[in-house]
Amino acid sequence: MKKILLICLASLFVVADPSGSNAQVNVPLPLAVSSTGTFTNTQANLYDTSSIGGINVATLFASSFGGGHQTDAISGGVSVPLGATNIGNDGVAGYCTTVANSSSRTVANCTGLFGLTGVQGNNAAGWGLNTVIFDDAGLTGHNMTGYENDMNLLGSPAFFKGFLLTGLNQGGTLPPSATGYEISLPYQLQTGFICDRGSCNVGLSLSDKLNSNPSVSQPIQFESHNSGGTAFFGSIYNDANGNLVLLPSTGTNVIETANGGSYVVPATGNSGGSHNDSGFIQSKKNVAGCTTGSTAGSSCSSPVLVTWSVAFQDANYSATCTGYNPAGTPSAPFIVSGHKLAASIVFNYFAITSAASSYASVDCIAVHD
Repeated sequence: MKKILLICLASLFVVADPSGSNAQVNVPLPLAVSSTGTFTNTQANLYDTSSIGGINVATLFASSFGGGHQTDAISGGVSVPLGATNIGNDGVAGYCTTVANSSSRTVANCTGLFGLTGVQGNNAAGWGLNTVIFDDAGLTGHNMTGYENDMNLLGSPAFFKGFLLTGLNQGGTLPPSATGYEISLPYQLQTGFICDRGSCNVGLSLSDKLNSNPSVSQPIQFESHNSGGTAFFGSIYNDANGNLVLLPSTGTNVIETANGGSYVVPATGNSGGSHNDSGFIQSKKNVAGCTTGSTAGSSCSSPVLVTWSVAFQDANYSATCTGYNPAGTPSAPFIVSGHKLAASIVFNYFAITSAASSYASVDCIAVHD
């Protein structure tokens, strides 16, 4: 009698072989599997399987991964027939509702679908989540969405994040190639990221590069290559004083285009602090003048030094000075030969007549070539 009862109980948990002759199907009581497992790539190794609508999860996996095979603790599959009218068809589904106080997301959290992956061996590889969507050749008019994150808002939450990359760094070291979000080949998408009209107050917000003061902002970096394959990197960022900086590759220019034309904004290496030291044009106003001798043609015995607020990258710039409120008959100010340097210039002027002459103040301006 006991033997018959055991046979009857086992028959309640018979799971149809979903993988044909090329699968090993182990069928203990559902959700009570304990096995050392099989991890060869010669067959599908399925331990607890739910197959709806005649789907074959073993061959489906193999056809998507070049004939490779999987080992699944739990497998679920649905084949949706033509004419179906229900809203959702799920290979695996998880549901959770909560009224608990989570204390700022530290306890009693509710998760509809949870996975935990541990990479615990040298040269091992792990994925927290890996999904695949495919279509069949020749189909048209169909829809493909790799990942959709629906957040149906009715209340007034204190915390709302559509996508959050966070965790615990407990002394590990990130590789130089670490990225938070990446789009890679073989596709060349029309647009990599979109904030639909009216959907975002700020489309992209980049905070400080360092977690201490002072700090520049995180830059937006651009990469291009010339015909020889040489890479060029340019960036836009905010400096620590709040100035917006356009930084081209070394030896290249910032080019502005408008109305069908363009002009080059010379790359001088400066990231100045105001409108009068912007990198390619600088000015100094109200510099005190000097007084010449009282003989015609005599100049100031102490020419005037003008130091730019931010040094140019080099001395390849043009400079001119204009004097104001003259006394006597001073000539126009001139730049003293050999004294035009990246960081400064020296100007002087001479008396046109036999009278000591001067300017009350002098303005100087310089424009980089």
